[in-house]
Amino acid sequence: VTKQLGEPFRERGQYSIVSIEPGRLFSTFKLWQRPGAGKELVEEIKTQPAPTPAMQELLRQLVAAVRAEPGLLGYYLADEPEINNARSAYLEAMYKAMQKLDPYHPVMITNDTLDGIVTHGARACDILNPDPYSPDWDYVPNFLKRCHEVGGPDKAIMLTLWHSST
Repeated sequence: VTKQLGEPFRERGQYSIVSIEPGRLFSTFKLWQRPGAGKELVEEIKTQPAPTPAMQELLRQLVAAVRAEPGLLGYYLADEPEINNARSAYLEAMYKAMQKLDPYHPVMITNDTLDGIVTHGARACDILNPDPYSPDWDYVPNFLKRCHEVGGPDKAIMLTLWHSST
C-alpha cells in the first residue's frame, strides 16, 4: 500500500485517498483468498452498530501502514451509504475510531441524496463529498447550499468535478 502512495507523491506530487470501506478492506487484505474468511466484515456495515474488533484491527493495520506517507490526503469511509443500506451508527462509530487512529488526516463520505447528508454524512466525516444527480440547472447549487447548512463551518465540502461540466 505504501508504494502506491509514496511513489506517485514523490514522482509527481500526487496525493491519494485511501478507502476504508469494509468492502474495499476485503480486497486490500486479500480476504477473498481465504475461503469463508471476511465475508461477515463486508456485511457488518449493514448489520452492526459499530465496527467489530476484527474490523478495528484491519483499520489499525491499514492506518499504521499509511498514516506517515506524505502522499496521504485522507480516508474514504463510504460511497453513497444511504442507498447501500449502511447503518449511520456504524459510520459514526467508524469515524470516531479513525479520529483516534489518525487525527491528522480527514475522513470523507460521498452522499447522493440530501437526506443522506443528514443521516449518513455530516456526523461521520470531516469532508462531505456530495454527488448530486439531476439535469435541473438549480439542483446542484441547491444541493451544495444544503450541504453548507447541514455541515456548518466544521465540515469541508469536496464536489465531484463532473458536475461543473453539466
